[in-house]
Amino acid sequence: MNASLFSLGPFDLNIWNILFLIVLFYFAYRGKRIALGMLNKYVRKTEIRIQGKKLAWIKLLSQSIYLLAFYIAVLSLRVNNPGVDFDDLLNYPIIKLSKIKIAFYHIIVIITVLFLARLAVFISRLYIARKLKDNPKYNEGNLYIYTQLAKYVIYIFSILFCFQALNIPLSNLL
Repeated sequence: MNASLFSLGPFDLNIWNILFLIVLFYFAYRGKRIALGMLNKYVRKTEIRIQGKKLAWIKLLSQSIYLLAFYIAVLSLRVNNPGVDFDDLLNYPIIKLSKIKIAFYHIIVIITVLFLARLAVFISRLYIARKLKDNPKYNEGNLYIYTQLAKYVIYIFSILFCFQALNIPLSNLL
């Protein structure tokens, strides 16, 4: 029962690790459902109307349960791998080519950069909308054009930053 079944990155997994991971993610799933159910009951009971932005934040908070479960899962793998820690998982190479090495850390950086880019697009859209509404020549088409232009610029810079974070030379793109 304690024999290693297979390796997942730097971790050796046995049957107890797999059973614990299944139970942990089941409880995370159920916990998320229970938390959303309790929140829905409270919102209906107090007759609170939740707008789209607040609902997105509530969903983000409920999904953070999975992030906590993932962190507990990594910590639980240390039971039969005492010399391996979270840094070893972050630095473990997922893809290793001659010039390109992609580790789990790089994936987290890319997700963070794209999330921040999306947040920057949202903020720029709000800023442009406020500035244009004060203009007497306000037009929905102008708002669309300026927000699209800002979106393209933000996403291009974020993609270039992701290439830089992955140590991919930008001269190869030309």
